[in-house]
Amino acid sequence: MTGRTASAAALVLASSFAAGAQTPTFRARVDLVRLDVSVRRSDRPVVGLRADDFVLTDNGRPQRIESASLESMPLSVLLVLDTSGSMAGPRFGNLIAGAKDVLKNLRPGDQAALLTFSSHISEGVELTEDLARVDRALDELTPEGGTSLRDAVYASLKVPLAPGSRGVALVFSDGVDTLSWLTPDQIVTSVKAVDLVIYGVELTDAPRGAIVPSRGEQILMPITEATGGRRWVTDRSARIGPLLLEALADMRARYLLTYYPASPVTPGWHELKVTLKSGRGDILTRPGYLVP
Repeated sequence: MTGRTASAAALVLASSFAAGAQTPTFRARVDLVRLDVSVRRSDRPVVGLRADDFVLTDNGRPQRIESASLESMPLSVLLVLDTSGSMAGPRFGNLIAGAKDVLKNLRPGDQAALLTFSSHISEGVELTEDLARVDRALDELTPEGGTSLRDAVYASLKVPLAPGSRGVALVFSDGVDTLSWLTPDQIVTSVKAVDLVIYGVELTDAPRGAIVPSRGEQILMPITEATGGRRWVTDRSARIGPLLLEALADMRARYLLTYYPASPVTPGWHELKVTLKSGRGDILTRPGYLVP
């Protein structure tokens, strides 16, 4: 999707919902479910857990977990970055530097893609192992225009992930969505149907210590919660890079649980709950998945 066709693409996004088009489907066979699970204690990852340490229910029915591993599978990393006019100045330099740091911390076999959004959505670079190409594309970005955050997240759902990889979208924004065609309910429904963990980093202009609602909370909070991801808010642009790296590290520290749902597998929404059999830990994962 290029900048020249992004406006038309936004119309397609809106019309697809009006026409009842199918949303992206959960990337797993119905007879096998893969679930990314974060386990932290005192804000540090918990390591050394096995399948028997977890308790998992699917629509309230206990499931037998086949495996639980700290996977070393390659990552498909989607950089979804706000390049609106409000990002002009030092904050834009900090965003670009932070995105470049993410690329430097990718491992052999990982791939990255670049999507940017302002008044339009642009797929700067499709998913590739050529990280230098993504790095060069970051240097060509300029801040201008408004903000179409919801449409950009939807566009990221359409990016084909590398086979055998785990998908993660790192979404950054600094303001209120002013231009998207999709509603908050539509984008939350869409992310629930896709096997992609979404992390959000938000820059706010609120004075430090002020008790005010976050400007992007109505969008980034439900989006990240629906995929089992995390969201951070900062009032310092110098924190953008470290938070993007924290999101990447959090994804690498996740367990991959696999299980075969007990028959019969009914169509519709399946609510998932994961707990530890013993001990304590803060568990974060997607709340469920859709069976077509």
